[in-house]
Amino acid sequence: MIDGLVRLGRMQAGLRQARLSGAAITFSMVDDRGVRRDFSGVVAGSLMEGAYRTDKGVEGRWSATRK
Repeated sequence: MIDGLVRLGRMQAGLRQARLSGAAITFSMVDDRGVRRDFSGVVAGSLMEGAYRTDKGVEGRWSATRK
């Protein structure tokens, strides 16, 4: 089980459906406008990176560090 927060600018949301399998990570979040984003990526040490897709079809890249 994994837990964490997503921060986009000043907005912060908890992780939903977070899964870690080996180096693969997936999770979702819903922003303050109600837009859901589904994230997937890989974990390497304290770094993570991958791609996301919104429920409206917008795609992008993301990266994060573990604190």
